[in-house]
Formats: sequence, structure tokens, C-alpha cells
Amino acid sequence: MRRTLLWSLPLLHIAGHTLGAADQATGKVEVHLKDGETVLGLLVGEDTDSVTVRRTMRSRSGTATADIHYQRTDLDEVTDLVQAYQDQAAKTGKSLTAQLTLAHWCSDRELPDQAATHALAALAIDRANVEARTLLLSLGYLRVKGQWVKEEEYLDSHGLARYLDKIYSSADRQAIVTAHQAQLAAELNQADKQKGADRLQAFIALDQASLAADKKRSEDLDADIKDKTTKLTAAQKQADDDQKKLDAANKAVAAAKTGRRSLGPSETTIDAQKQAQQTETDDKTAISDLQKQIDKDKQLKADLVTHDQHLTEEIDAQIKQASMVSADVTTATAEVDKARKNTDAVIARSTPVILPEE
Repeated sequence: MRRTLLWSLPLLHIAGHTLGAADQATGKVEVHLKDGETVLGLLVGEDTDSVTVRRTMRSRSGTATADIHYQRTDLDEVTDLVQAYQDQAAKTGKSLTAQLTLAHWCSDRELPDQAATHALAALAIDRANVEARTLLLSLGYLRVKGQWVKEEEYLDSHGLARYLDKIYSSADRQAIVTAHQAQLAAELNQADKQKGADRLQAFIALDQASLAADKKRSEDLDADIKDKTTKLTAAQKQADDDQKKLDAANKAVAAAKTGRRSLGPSETTIDAQKQAQQTETDDKTAISDLQKQIDKDKQLKADLVTHDQHLTEEIDAQIKQASMVSADVTTATAEVDKARKNTDAVIARSTPVILPEE
């Protein structure tokens, strides 16, 4: 049953926030949001625009508590779980099925004490009922000497404590916990050392790959310089031949101008001279371009040589560092082995306590 709360709790304004009286939880509630989500928590405050619910969230790393504000416009209903439980209990029968149903209803809404009450009522009807026993175990109960008791309270009162899946004396448990903590610290240290070693090896691999790429680039530059130098030699030879042709063309033009009966150089002679002049210009441009390309490649080669010298020095330094880090990893690994053996020895010396169910 959903029951919408009447928003009539006394309000206090503290540090700019509107909270329930004395900033304490007023009761456990089940909040139904319009988006379909349902959340459980303690109602700690409300105002005309919002309600504040203290939620407990559990994860592998532990438990966290936070006050979450919900706008009223986002709410469907807010159920007072104490009242809702009372309503459920009032209409629930005394049968085994009815008691189990109500026990699960309570457990689902994080009402452990009420859930245990009805699970125990179910066991009073059928003391071997597996469903009721399983629920009580999930709620943190133990069966000792025919009685179901809260595990934490019972163990505390008898100087016992649970560690993982076994129960020990408090002294034995503390010894195991201390050994496990030392083992965990050693394992974390070893993992950190190994992570540093792996990272360093990755850097070395990257630098070595860069060095190999530079070597390939250097070889390509050498081949390119050689090819361009061959082309330059050929271009210079061609330029010498073209210069001779230009000299001949110039002489032909000069001879045509100075002859006794010369009417001047013919159009063919002038065209030949112009073509030879253009060829000479093209030769000079080609030679200049090839020389610039060769000079550029040589500079790139020189820069690569300088870069690779520094890179080689860096790799050498990294390899030396890696050797030292590897020694640290070896030492840390030995510490882990030592800590694990110590934990095993402590557990072997400790005697688990077997609690009699009946």
C-alpha cells in the first residue's frame, strides 16, 4: 500500500537549509519518483519545493551516506514505511505463507527487525523452513543452541568475531586481520613496483621503435641523396653540353652581323640562339633545385643523427633504471611471498569456532 505523507513536520531553518526538527531523520520512507525509480531512506527534511532523504549506498569499497534532495515536481508518492508496515501487519494472516510474504516485504524495504520478526514467526510454524532460515541468515542472524540470535551481538558478547567465512576468537581474528593487512600492503607495493617497471619498459620499447624508424628514414635519405646526386651530375653534364650549343649559337649570330655582305642573322639563327639561351636558363634552374633538395636532405640527415644520439643516450639511461626497478620488483615479490606465508601460518595457528546450532 502506498500512503502519501502529509507534509506537516515541524521545520527549522539552519544555515540556509530547511530541515526536519533537530536535523534528525523523521522516519523511514519509500520515495516513488515519476520516472519509475523507487528509493529508500530516512526523511530528514522538507519544504514547499523539495524533500530531503538520507540514503545509504553500499559498494565493495564500503558504505556511504548522503542527503539527496528531490523536487516535489519529480515525486509521485512518498510512503511512510512505519505506517505502511503497520497496515501490512494488521491485514496479514498467521499462516506460514503470509508470514513469509510479510517478512520479504519488510526485507525488501530495509526493515530488518520487522523482517526478522516475521521470519521467526514462520519458523515457529515450520522450524525447518528453508526460506525463513535463508532470510534470517541474510539479515545477520545465527542459530545457536536452538535459538536464532543476531550474529554481531552474540559474537561481541562472547568475545568472538567473524572473518571472511569463519568465526574466531577476537584475538585470533585480530591476528589474522593484521597478517592480511600486512599481506595486502606488500601486494599493493609489489603491484606498484611492477606497474612502474612495465611503464618504463613501454617507454623503452617506444623509444627503440622510434630509433628503428629513424634508422629507416636515414637509409631512405641516403638513397634519396645518392639518387639526386646522380641526377645533379647528369644535369651538370647536360648543362655543359647546352652551354656549348649556346656558345655556337652566339658565334653564329655574331658572324652574321659582321659579314661584309651580311644582311644580319637570319630568323632561324636568332631562334636557335633564343632556344639555346632558354635551355641554359632551364639547366641552371634544374641544377639549383636539385642542389637545394640535396642540401635539405643532408640537413635532415644531420638532424636525425643528432636526435638519435640523444635518443640512444636516453634509452641507455632507461635501461639502467629498468635494471634497478627490476631489482625492486624482485625484492617486493619476495616480500609478498613472505607476507603470504605469514598469513597462512597465522591462520593455521588460529582455531575456527564452531557454534552448535542445537
